[in-house]
Amino acid sequence: MNKRLLLVLAVALAGCDDDFLTAVPPDQVSDANFWRTEQDAILATTAVYPFLYGHEVLFLDAASDNAWQSQAFGGWYPTGNGALNADNGTTAAFWRDSYTAIRRANEVLANIGRIEFTTPGLEDRLKGEARLLRAYHYIMLVNLFGDVPLITRPLTVAEGQVSRTPRAEVIDTVFADLDYAASVLPTSYGAADRGRATKGAAIALKARAALYEARWQAAADAAQAVTALNVYSLHPDFRALFTYTGERSPEIILDEEYLQSQRSHNVFGDLAPRSAQGLSRVVPLRALVDEFYMSDGLPLTQSPLYKSHPDSQYLNRDARLYGTLLYPGAPCSFCVPAGVYDSRPSSLTADRVLRDIDATATGYQQLKYVDPADAAARTNSGLNMIVLRYADVLLMYAEAKTELGQLDASVTDAINQVRRRAGMPDVPAGLSQDSLRSVVRHERRVELALEGLRLFDIRRWRIADQVMPGTTHGIDYIDATTGLQQTIVGELRGFASRNYLWPVPARELGLNPNLTQNPGY
Repeated sequence: MNKRLLLVLAVALAGCDDDFLTAVPPDQVSDANFWRTEQDAILATTAVYPFLYGHEVLFLDAASDNAWQSQAFGGWYPTGNGALNADNGTTAAFWRDSYTAIRRANEVLANIGRIEFTTPGLEDRLKGEARLLRAYHYIMLVNLFGDVPLITRPLTVAEGQVSRTPRAEVIDTVFADLDYAASVLPTSYGAADRGRATKGAAIALKARAALYEARWQAAADAAQAVTALNVYSLHPDFRALFTYTGERSPEIILDEEYLQSQRSHNVFGDLAPRSAQGLSRVVPLRALVDEFYMSDGLPLTQSPLYKSHPDSQYLNRDARLYGTLLYPGAPCSFCVPAGVYDSRPSSLTADRVLRDIDATATGYQQLKYVDPADAAARTNSGLNMIVLRYADVLLMYAEAKTELGQLDASVTDAINQVRRRAGMPDVPAGLSQDSLRSVVRHERRVELALEGLRLFDIRRWRIADQVMPGTTHGIDYIDATTGLQQTIVGELRGFASRNYLWPVPARELGLNPNLTQNPGY
């Protein structure tokens, strides 16, 4: 499969036509002349992969306390200020795309038995891939929308008006799918099939699903099983992990594969600084920046290393800050003029904060997945997007064990593996459950920042109503007249209880009277 994974086929998986007068042209793909060879099954399974949310999921941080979309016309703008409604096309696309992938997976599972396989294990492997991908999308759906229709087979038009299934029942099916996938998928592939789902991906996805449902023992067991495979390890260079040089890192468990000029994306164009002709669509907030501790392991408010002057406040910080975002004075080879990122109000560069609608609104800029190699073709990136990585698994294990009250040395060891990669001091032994809980939540925020996972964390921890509302801030700067100032990004953010779930898209409600809306929308 390699990087050409998602280019191959949008299989026409329509139902059979029983009317013998309706001839199927032999040069067209249809259910009547498909599902005959092993290659048909491979292509049909491959056609499920394009809907992994490697690219789009990055923007989910704009719906959290990590980031902000300042362009009021953007689809992510209302998700960040509590004004989301059922007509929002950006959130509706997650529903539509996930059910498209689920439909394709169900077609594979329903029809693959029609093929006589000669390659040992191939049929089971492809079924495992299809079930894993179906499970992935149901994990996304229930965590974004709550109860959703559970569909596990192809439906006729007459059967299409389905009702919402209780979340717990959907997750039980997810577990069954992932257990099956783990039992049949290989731990790795040869070069031609890189990017396909593995045993490790199935187990790690189960850990994520269990964690999000507070099924702590299942989450801990699955995360531990990933480690026991002895396949994955942390990439030595945090920044490089999110560039082309990190694409084949043993830290990556599942990613979405891209290939420049064939199946590409525009993350560089969306997120890069204005001086690099980027659009600054989602920019980090000061609340995230302040979460990166000092290199001595202490918060900014407690560390003697912290200097509050704008020219000094980014020195001696957790090294993950420097691999996650750009701040005033940060090295930036692709900024213009080259060498430094300067977003201060006094800047003479295009990166001046709030210079125009495509400049940063906070004075910060995302750096993860913004690779200088894409600067010359900013809308044609072939950079793979990580869906699951080993650092996340280690932190999932630590969180699950902490919530279980099983505070043994394996918990701090998992956390310290992640911290050591960033050059941070170890977490001391003997911490209480509450203290470890705080440590894990901090580590998840700074380690996984701007990867699209924060929204799920603040929802499941039920802290979104605490961390989301309020004024959004950006960089500090020195004004020649008034002295120290802080950038105010925009309007007050709001958050109501309804925002713990997204609304069921209005279009879906119009098509299916058996669907119900989430409360408050």
